[in-house]
Amino acid sequence: DLGNKNYFAANLIGVLSFPEQQSYFNYPTVGLLRHTLRGYDLNVIEGNSYLLQKNEIKRKIISFEKDISRFMPIKQFPSFPFTAYAKILFDHGYVNGFSGYDGSDLLDDQYVYSFGVGADLVLIYDFLLRLEFTRNKLGDNNFFLNFKYTL
Repeated sequence: DLGNKNYFAANLIGVLSFPEQQSYFNYPTVGLLRHTLRGYDLNVIEGNSYLLQKNEIKRKIISFEKDISRFMPIKQFPSFPFTAYAKILFDHGYVNGFSGYDGSDLLDDQYVYSFGVGADLVLIYDFLLRLEFTRNKLGDNNFFLNFKYTL
C-alpha cells in the first residue's frame, strides 16, 4: 500500500532443477499453470531453470458495495462488492534452455520482458477479472482477459 489509493506489487519466482540432464517430463516450463509472464500468455518457454520477476503499480478507481439481499436466496451473500483498479505492469525474466533439445529455442536462453496497462476488477469477494494490454520483446501486442478465483 503506497497510500492515497495507490498500490505496488512485485513477485519473484525462481526454479532451479538438478541434475541438468533429466527426463523431459520433469523439466519446468514458463507459460503453463501459474508461472507465466504477462504478454507471453500464448507462449511456452521450456528449460531446466528460470528466474521471473513481475511488477505492477495499481490505483483504485472505484469501489462500492450494493445491497442485493432482496434478490439473493443465499443469506451469506447479502451484498455485491465491486472494486476496480487501473494498472501499469512490467514483467521480465530468463529461462535457461536445456541442451540437446531444439523444440523451444525461440525464447529460451535470453532475457525476455513485457510491459503494458490493464484493469483488475474484483467481484463478489475473491473473483478477479484481469483485462491487460501488453507488448512483449517480440513486438507482439496482445489483449488478454483472465479470470481468477481464490479459495
